[in-house]
Amino acid sequence: MIAIYNRVSSPAHAENYSIKEQKEEGLAFAVSQNEKYELFIDIWSGKDVSRKNWRKMILGIEKKKYSAVWCAKLDRLSRDALEGLKFIQALKLSSTKLFVKDH
Repeated sequence: MIAIYNRVSSPAHAENYSIKEQKEEGLAFAVSQNEKYELFIDIWSGKDVSRKNWRKMILGIEKKKYSAVWCAKLDRLSRDALEGLKFIQALKLSSTKLFVKDH
């Protein structure tokens, strides 16, 4: 199963890189991989580590629920360096792959 993570900082930012586009791209990736998926959407600052769906996805990664995580851009995951490192550690410990569209 692939975790698809979509985020914008605020409803106003949805105009620049919309949740709809991120969602469509993530779903297309999951289909191309012939994988089931779970979609996580946050409209929240990437600096805030208390994002509801971010935390939910991290718990799933720690439980080895996902074979991979997909996001459109690295900055969609986190804007906090420490939180980003914790995310990478969780991926490593659970052998979860990371796919980034605009890498």
